[in-house]
Order: sequence, then structure tokens, then C-alpha cells
Amino acid sequence: MHRFTPRRHPHHYAESLGYVFLTWRLHRKQPVLRPGERDAVLPIVGRLDGAGNHVRAAVVMDDHVHALFYLGSPQSIGAIAHTWKSLSAHRLTKEWERFAPIWQRDYFDRAVGSLADVERCTRYILDNPSRRWPELTIYRWIIRPSADSGRATGEEGRATGPA
Repeated sequence: MHRFTPRRHPHHYAESLGYVFLTWRLHRKQPVLRPGERDAVLPIVGRLDGAGNHVRAAVVMDDHVHALFYLGSPQSIGAIAHTWKSLSAHRLTKEWERFAPIWQRDYFDRAVGSLADVERCTRYILDNPSRRWPELTIYRWIIRPSADSGRATGEEGRATGPA
């Protein structure tokens, strides 16, 4: 039996299907991510293994990461967060001479159920750099929805994944 603590909520163990919005932050002892480090993290976040899974939108900021992804096969959200954080931390410590821990231990996740919420989360991710740095016109550490990442709708406007 698991003892649930603030870092081990029951939903971290649950398998989930549908859209998930996930955010994690740099550890407080880490300096902000430099451009080359963001280049190293983005392709890791862009990969999501499993049948029917895909990343709809993501952004690697200087101190945090946001990702909106669709789970088409049952998986632990905690396992996905762990994989992305672990792979990127190993790469940053190996190639960029950072010290561990790279990321804060916890993360924020939220199931996204409606099409309106999927669009709202997508816009939040895409607009994140310009909210932080209003003078920006181009931000290269972002994954945008592709033309083929459309989604089918289920009953009552629920987002059900790729068409």
C-alpha cells in the first residue's frame, strides 16, 4: 500500500487517457537554461513513446517547461514526467556540465477534458515566451501543433485525440 504525500498524489500513479498539461521547473539552485541547453531539452520533450500518443504543444523556457500531450494508450503520467526530466537532466549534466539536481522534484499536471480547454492550454503554451519577454518576435524553443495533430471530438465536445 502506498502512503500518499504531497509529492505522491494518487493521480501520479493512475493511468490516464486523453490530454494532459504538464509543467516542471528548474531546481532553485540552478541558473537559468542557456540557449544551447534549451536546444538539448526540446527534442526530449518532443518524444512521447506509445501507440496513439503525441505532443500537441510544448515550450522550454529559461526556468521551466510546459507540455500538452495526448495519451492514446494507458500510461502513468508520473512515469512520463520522470522520463522527460531524467533524460534531459542526464543530457544537461553530461553535455553542459551542470550539477544535479537539475529539476525540482515535483511537477504540476492537469487532465484537460474539453476542446476549449485543449485550445486554451495550447494558446497558453504558445504565448508563454511573449508574456515573459514582450519584446520577443521569435522564440525557437517551442513545439507548435502540426497540421496533422488535429483531434477527433467525442460526445459533449470532449477532446478524444488525433483524428
